[in-house]
Amino acid sequence: MGFFLRVYHLDDWMHFQLDQSRDAYVIDEALEKGISHLPLLGPRAGGSFLRLGPAFYYMNYISAKIGLYFQQPSPIAITYGIMFFNVLSIWIFFLFLRRYFSRNISLGITALYSVSLFLVLYSRFSWNPNLLPFFIIFTLYALLKATDFEAKKTQKWFYLMVIGLSVVTQLHFLAFIILPLIVIIYLLIKWPTFNLKVYLTGLAILLFFYSPVMINEIKSGGSNTQEFFSTITKKSNQEKKGWINKIIFNTENHNDYYWLILTGWERGEIPRIIKSRNNNLKVQCKQECQKSLFFEILGLIIFLTGVFLILKKLWKMKKGSQKDFLLLVLIWFFVSFFVLTLLAHNLSPRFFLISAFLPFIFLGLVISFLRKNFSNIGIWLGWIIVASFIVSNLFFIYQRFQQLELASKKNIIIKKDKVLKEKTRVTWEQENLVANYLKNYYRKNNYPIYRSADPHYQRAIGYLLNKKKVYNKSIDLSNIYKEGNYFVIKTTSSGNKFLNKFLNKFILLETKKIGTLTIYHLKPRAEFINKIKENKHAKKRNNLKNKAIRYQWKDIF
Repeated sequence: MGFFLRVYHLDDWMHFQLDQSRDAYVIDEALEKGISHLPLLGPRAGGSFLRLGPAFYYMNYISAKIGLYFQQPSPIAITYGIMFFNVLSIWIFFLFLRRYFSRNISLGITALYSVSLFLVLYSRFSWNPNLLPFFIIFTLYALLKATDFEAKKTQKWFYLMVIGLSVVTQLHFLAFIILPLIVIIYLLIKWPTFNLKVYLTGLAILLFFYSPVMINEIKSGGSNTQEFFSTITKKSNQEKKGWINKIIFNTENHNDYYWLILTGWERGEIPRIIKSRNNNLKVQCKQECQKSLFFEILGLIIFLTGVFLILKKLWKMKKGSQKDFLLLVLIWFFVSFFVLTLLAHNLSPRFFLISAFLPFIFLGLVISFLRKNFSNIGIWLGWIIVASFIVSNLFFIYQRFQQLELASKKNIIIKKDKVLKEKTRVTWEQENLVANYLKNYYRKNNYPIYRSADPHYQRAIGYLLNKKKVYNKSIDLSNIYKEGNYFVIKTTSSGNKFLNKFLNKFILLETKKIGTLTIYHLKPRAEFINKIKENKHAKKRNNLKNKAIRYQWKDIF
């Protein structure tokens, strides 16, 4: 089921927007010009000029190379690579759960994990954070095996843990901070008796995986390191509110997203603890909150009970693999919770990919407790909870898939989207329909396509036009050409008020609706045309400043 939900209509309904088109350009260049055109640094961390390590691009390149044999365009081939690792995470998570839980509980929790709306959606498109689930659970599972002194080949598991850590820290800025902290704290407590050679070999593996970053830093004079400290300073300055406020707000968000991850329910709203005018704290719960209050309280019970049971069992349990499991989970929770508390008022849904396994583990602990203390009633109650959560996720996935299917046919009005924060649904299939529509005009007169679109789709549509060999650029209102095809692409639900800034210089010729996207075909007014045609060979100016310099391998060799 987990595989089916991740692959179903993947190449039609794929999410392809800003970051996906950015990455596709990078991979296509390497495919067309050679592997030496791969960069030494990866994507930019959100909201900064800091660049991550390049592991994501290297894995994308391999996926795209494999895709060539099946005649798949690189964006689809890359997405299938993301999907593959996320399907693999289901199996690794089962093995991880078996370190503590019975086979039946592990199967039930893994089945729920495999159909989680939150995790299914983040498996169905290409984005560097989307590889976090596999590499996090792989790294932590290898860490448990490496410190299990009753297991065989613990040194090899240690090396696998270092490989996983080397990759996962290149996928997201928070993973770069949180995962090393988890591993270091756990190793300091466990203090495995590896000889110096093992640790030095682990360090060599880490340096090998980070060698592109280090080479780039040497070549650029440490520009990315400067951006790292600049980003740390910027993010810390954004959070001026007190610790109590941030802890409360972060707890509320954890409960909200843990419940979403377990059930797929996006419409819930948690009570907010706010300060009144006289600085007294009060609880605010509006209409949506009141409707979902029972479920939010149930989620909070699972959340807090899970943490309590870990602390209780750790206190009583003797040494062994089960205690190691609980210790690692507890460190995982407190480190991720602490770091996210620092960013409490700037949390994005993708941040919870780092701790997305925890609500399932907490639920497993609750079910294990019910089974142990309430005999057959507890067993049945546990299975009812798991089954109802599975049905809930499948229901909301069905709703989402229906919306994606209709996106290219009619305007979809959606409610709250707490997973991807989308205002409407736009698919890869739909964007290709838009690009083909523009291409037909290009074929008629061979004039360049000048386009303006919502920022989410501007670069994506430009990418598709480039792949179709259509010369295109963003509309520049200071240079209006007689020989040009002008189009504005906006979401259908946004209406046409935005056209006012164009209609003083253009005439609206045609409106074409493609589901949730609408294309407006414009013609320049004669009095505003200041050039006959564009000089396509003019040099482009780079307006980006203060960014980390990124080299390609061809620049080194």
